[in-house]
Amino acid sequence: MAAIIEMAIGSAWGVSDLIWGIMQGAGTEIGFALTGYKKPMLGLWFSTITSTIISFGYNYFNASYNKFPVNFTLALLVIWFVSIFIFSGIIIFIIYKILQKAKLAK
Repeated sequence: MAAIIEMAIGSAWGVSDLIWGIMQGAGTEIGFALTGYKKPMLGLWFSTITSTIISFGYNYFNASYNKFPVNFTLALLVIWFVSIFIFSGIIIFIIYKILQKAKLAK
């Protein structure tokens, strides 16, 4: 949804926002689907890994990362994972715990 809104308000990336939104959303959903949506914390960690694989894989071909030296590409992958781990793992975990305290999540 955020990608559609970002595209609609006229971002500099246009339709590629929508493609990125689909890639990121698919990566996240695959992680949760691996647990059958029954174990939210395990699904969260899986979604961090699958989001990294899907989005980095897409960008690997889209941005021609294959032309970079292997060690540089591996460094990008590690940074990519750490970023997703912080923003889609740790921060979401904190929000989840807050919702649990408020009795809005199981």
